[in-house]
Amino acid sequence: MRLTRLKMAGLLSAVVLLYVGCAKGKPLAPTSQLLGPIHLSLALGGPDVASQSLAAVPQILYRINGPDLASPLVGTLNPGAPIPSANGDLDYLANLDVPGGGPRLLSFQLNDAATQAPVAVGAVSINLAQPLPSDGLSVDLGSVSRNCTVLNTTQYYGGDYNFAADTFSAYPVSVTGNDMGVTWTGSQYSLQEGNNYTPTDNLLAYMGNGPMVDFPGVPPAGQFFPTSTLAKGAQVQVNDVFCVKLTSMPGYAWVQVIDPGNATLYAYPKFRFRVNSTLPYYAYDRTAADTGNTCSTLW
Repeated sequence: MRLTRLKMAGLLSAVVLLYVGCAKGKPLAPTSQLLGPIHLSLALGGPDVASQSLAAVPQILYRINGPDLASPLVGTLNPGAPIPSANGDLDYLANLDVPGGGPRLLSFQLNDAATQAPVAVGAVSINLAQPLPSDGLSVDLGSVSRNCTVLNTTQYYGGDYNFAADTFSAYPVSVTGNDMGVTWTGSQYSLQEGNNYTPTDNLLAYMGNGPMVDFPGVPPAGQFFPTSTLAKGAQVQVNDVFCVKLTSMPGYAWVQVIDPGNATLYAYPKFRFRVNSTLPYYAYDRTAADTGNTCSTLW
């Protein structure tokens, strides 16, 4: 398997190996005199890829954040056609140029080849001022397109969601230990912290509107509010991204609006999400319900 490396003035070049599958095995890294390689392992086995156009060339978005960068670097990787591996996974090869310097937060988003809908996201934090692992970096991308990472409130006007257990309680419950409430005023749905019937805890932060790859981290504490209306200052829209501080488990959830819904038309909201219980960015992690294969098919 041949890897190529792209070099640009003022930049350190990183070979990026995109690896699709459920086994999450790591291919051996080629030697590099600069930075790299980076292994992107897409943990998308079995039903995760059944409806996705991953056999074709997908769209892979990336974002590079760093405190010394004037602005984040964003772009699209062109991995070419996939290479089937011995264990049935798909390997994608691409090149990525990462500016030298200090800390970097790299985030990635793989989109369906046919629809461009998000399939998986992931992120990794590195410090280019320090030695990198001799076998390269590993980034596991987790699904945002399957049952355990999509919340579809089709059976309810609203309710409270528990990320750890994947339980959705019909509104109005708001018992201690839930994470995110879905409520409405008139035809408009909104979000609120799910720990109290009357939202008082600052657990929701509005990140912005756009692809999830643009919002991989945890915002400052001052950006968290009890409701989406207070956090955003406007109604919820398609592609809004919120960061939710969890109470059902340690850590945070990154939630993107797929459909804001319309209560008057009995159209209910839908969301995609990733969680992480230990890191302040959406590195690969799974909820207890996901790990135990107990996610509900009702929402």
